[in-house]
Amino acid sequence: MKSISIKQGNVGLATFTDEHLHNPAYFNWLKQYDVVRYIGRPEYIDSLQFPTVEEYVKNLYERKDVCFFAIYYETNFIGTFKIGDIDSRNLIADIGIMIGDANYRGKGLALDVMKAGCQYAFNEMSLRKLKGGCLKENAPMDKLFRSTGFVLEGTLRKAHLLEEHYVDHNLYGMFYEEFQY
Repeated sequence: MKSISIKQGNVGLATFTDEHLHNPAYFNWLKQYDVVRYIGRPEYIDSLQFPTVEEYVKNLYERKDVCFFAIYYETNFIGTFKIGDIDSRNLIADIGIMIGDANYRGKGLALDVMKAGCQYAFNEMSLRKLKGGCLKENAPMDKLFRSTGFVLEGTLRKAHLLEEHYVDHNLYGMFYEEFQY
């Protein structure tokens, strides 16, 4: 993937590189309960090994249907943003965001990250639709989707196990003309 750098307010997106992969913070985020509880990977807490993460990221590097970014606040690496499963025929892609550094959660930075990522996907990649989802219990992510212009397209009822209970998974979509920058 070519090197990309995007700025929005105090946050920026830059192409995820081996420097980010080997930053100890990245691996540590993936082993924190607060980070992984809503992505359906609780096994990460106890059993995740760095070679597994390295293989996952190296696979992303090779895929032509993924753009994987490091999120920065000023000069601090604080998370990741992904535009993935890019369907070049239908011009649709999935998006995902992870603010790994707890010091930067709850400060409204995710909204700037989402805007920057969506602007890039729509304006530079010429996509016509973005989609994503979150567990209904993930109120900050649910609010982020709605704040950016995503529309609830459906709910997978009791689709994921979270803390010994099955919970709903909300599915969102947004067309270019619905994007609220």
